[in-house]
Amino acid sequence: ERIKLRMKELKLTQDSLAQKIGLSQAAVYKLTSGQQQRTTKIIELASALKVTPEWLLTGIGEDDCVALPPNEDFTAINFGKFRLEAGVNGFSIDYQDQDEMKPIFFRVDWLKEMGFKANKLIACKITGDSMQPRLYSGDSVVINTETVIPKDGVVFAVNYEGELVIKRMHRDGGNWHLRSDNTDKSRYPDKLCAGDICIIIGQVVHRQSIEI
Repeated sequence: ERIKLRMKELKLTQDSLAQKIGLSQAAVYKLTSGQQQRTTKIIELASALKVTPEWLLTGIGEDDCVALPPNEDFTAINFGKFRLEAGVNGFSIDYQDQDEMKPIFFRVDWLKEMGFKANKLIACKITGDSMQPRLYSGDSVVINTETVIPKDGVVFAVNYEGELVIKRMHRDGGNWHLRSDNTDKSRYPDKLCAGDICIIIGQVVHRQSIEI
């Protein structure tokens, strides 16, 4: 019922919704008719309907409180709280209440040009000063969870011993290290990135900052 409600509000047909989320029209019909109760496309479905996954799954929260893009040329990238555990390959995300943290909007054509998939992007806030002067506490960054292969000199979000860290990957002597941009190495030394204590979540591909 919630899917049908949002389809009506957004003037989406079953065929157009199917194309947006990569399902067949028959699969969308089964979801909207109640014949099918489960789908692996919750994130894609919520994004296409411009609602949070939580509202779509549970009905909790007001769907009209979800920030909508100005038009179909834009898509929203939501902020999330990462839930991590040391030694676990993977992570889960609790999406921020959009009344508390509004999403970042990107042009759909720009995302396509860059090769980014909206459902693979997640935003988060920077805390601390370990990445100054490139990233400051309070800056917002967008993480592409589809890119998990380390690249020398590139900034990644990493699950390091169960803690979310934003660091620059550094190749040295055949090993990967996490390096802070802050030059105070007594406070922010390089850390070896190996094994299940260092799990790459994704590459940082965008930042928003008021620092010039």
